[in-house]
Amino acid sequence: MPELRFDPTAPPTWGPLDRLADVWRHRGGRPPLDACDFMYMGRLWSPDHPDVHAYKHVTTRRYLVLDEAGHAYRLRGTAVRRPHEVVVALRPYRDLPSAVADALMARGGPDRHGRARAR
Repeated sequence: MPELRFDPTAPPTWGPLDRLADVWRHRGGRPPLDACDFMYMGRLWSPDHPDVHAYKHVTTRRYLVLDEAGHAYRLRGTAVRRPHEVVVALRPYRDLPSAVADALMARGGPDRHGRARAR
């Protein structure tokens, strides 16, 4: 996965999250996913990769990172290269239920396998 630059000034793009929430609702996804529970944090971009959008849950403060096609990614590290230039590495999730569960999981609570998470 290439490194992507973070643009916090990008206008909010809600399409990927709205589509995921709609599909999730129609499939009876658990836990429930409400797009209104997220803040738009910014766009992740690179010239050779489709845009990716970062959403932060208002309660858990955890991220849901989606591209336009609905693929989910984990944030795998950040680096500040120059003032106001943040570079982010991403790794794809194996499936959407894992991405949603991680975004909705309270920090310090059990992970999706029932194990305690480190604080």
